[in-house]
Amino acid sequence: MAATRSASLHALLNHILTVALLVAIAVVANLILSRHLDARVDLTDDGSNTLSAGTIHTIQRLPDRARVRAFFTKELPPEAVPALEPALDIVAQIERASGGKVAVDYLDPSKADIALEAKKLGITPIEAQVRRKDRSESATIYFGVEIRCADRPPKVIPFVDIRNAEYELARALKAVGEEKPTLVAFLSREPAEPPQIPGVQMPPAEGRLFQGLRELLKDRYLVRDLGETKFGEPIPAEVGVLVLPRPEKLDEREVFEIDQFVMRGGRLLILADAHLYDGQFMHTAVDMGLEALLGKWGVKIPTDTVVVDQSHQRIPVPKRNPRGGMTQLFLGYLPFLRVSRQTGGFSDKSPITKNLQELSLLWASPLEILADKPAGLEIEPLIQSSRAAWRTKEVENLVPDEQLERRVAEKFTSPNPAQEKLAVALVGKFPSLFAGKTPPAVTAVSTTSRPALDDSKREVLALSQETRVIVLGDSDLARNEVVMGRDRMSATFLGNVVDWLALDQDLISIRSRAQARPIRDLDGEALQSLGIEEKGSDVIDIQELIKRQQEREQKSREAKDLADAKRTRIKAANIAGPVVLLLAAGLLRLGLRRRARRLAAEASSKGM
Repeated sequence: MAATRSASLHALLNHILTVALLVAIAVVANLILSRHLDARVDLTDDGSNTLSAGTIHTIQRLPDRARVRAFFTKELPPEAVPALEPALDIVAQIERASGGKVAVDYLDPSKADIALEAKKLGITPIEAQVRRKDRSESATIYFGVEIRCADRPPKVIPFVDIRNAEYELARALKAVGEEKPTLVAFLSREPAEPPQIPGVQMPPAEGRLFQGLRELLKDRYLVRDLGETKFGEPIPAEVGVLVLPRPEKLDEREVFEIDQFVMRGGRLLILADAHLYDGQFMHTAVDMGLEALLGKWGVKIPTDTVVVDQSHQRIPVPKRNPRGGMTQLFLGYLPFLRVSRQTGGFSDKSPITKNLQELSLLWASPLEILADKPAGLEIEPLIQSSRAAWRTKEVENLVPDEQLERRVAEKFTSPNPAQEKLAVALVGKFPSLFAGKTPPAVTAVSTTSRPALDDSKREVLALSQETRVIVLGDSDLARNEVVMGRDRMSATFLGNVVDWLALDQDLISIRSRAQARPIRDLDGEALQSLGIEEKGSDVIDIQELIKRQQEREQKSREAKDLADAKRTRIKAANIAGPVVLLLAAGLLRLGLRRRARRLAAEASSKGM
């Protein structure tokens, strides 16, 4: 008996030791593989948990080993972990995928010396309010990085944008890996940038409406303002991309310099506005001065209309209530266009827009592609309205009130709704507006010491090299308050545009991942089931439009109830479905086991 017990105990210890060794081997192997091999399977439909090809290409093109110092708070509040962990995972994936070209050091700023070093680099934490049981506490969270590569200037990200950490890090790696970034120049009527004080964040000067766009581009490109194109100085040869934000009263000499910049192969972005509206919706007409040049390239911007769309934004409007106080209503505002993939608003061919989901345009002008466009140019629509859009000549009074729809409908240019082009990309060889002509006369005297060039020695180029131009019928989406807003959709789009013009396809594929994924539009489905689907082929007069809108508002409440009921059923199915399937699987397994036992018993009884 004693020998049997000893043998059993020995066998048990062997089993325990074997299991412990297997567990230890599995843990060590997992640590090694997780450090050197990304063996996960990405089940998302858009591959959002896998590094994009653009990031991999950026890493491969690094001229030397890059060192990343990540200043990251290790002891995170539990509430912040779900938001920051995916971004930290991107850092780890980049290091693993680099094959040793990217080394990451994690530093915890909870230590005083490391916090001081982070402060010297300009890396600052955010103060987050964390709910703990019955009280709210403040938590200091760091997530900044410094990246160095070879002898290039280091790149510092004070706080990585966790909504698209991959783009933030890839952009910084590309910046430290490039020997000479592309120069992006702005030509506008804005006031000059005020002197900057080192270490002090200065607000944009009054009237400097597109400073936010400049700051957005400074993280990736060299950015400079131009101000002397009317004095006979050509646009500098080192400029790669020229931005015209809200061009206004461009004289013939300025148009000539822009034309010749494109003839030399320069890339051009035009953010055009034929109409300006201030905070009180007061209207000012704009004389751009670009009509002849755009017409030469096959594009026309009607200057007497704006686009209104049944796919639009709702804006808050103050209204006095019966008691004498003020209340806030949210009214649909037709000139604030809601461009979305559901309405066919984005080109699926262009890398600029193929991953975008939604964008807002404000008081946009329609674009027309002329029938006699140059044979050497391809013109592709990038952004379009929905099919339920109109042009209206009511541009003076677009105050958001209950009569706005009637006012714009009374001045429709056509009773038929149509899908309007709002942004186009031109690619190819551009003809010059000034071919065979002498340069226009200089229209002003330069206030600098640089003399104007001798026009008699100036060669006027008649046909460009292969190059690119983008024309957008709205500049408001590039204003400071829009580009730096919370949704960042405009920033993503404009960043994609400049990357495309600068011939940087890698960043486009990464940046657009910040866009929200499309979800099932239950409200839209409910509206369609009630017969409120909009059709662009319908002929609608003013009374019919008002009738349709009233019908839509009446039935939208019914549609909301239907959509809410469907959401409830989907939630119930998501909760109960797995339980039901598990019970069904258990019952099936139990039934199979009982059947197997019964068959075994029958076979045994027959054998006896």
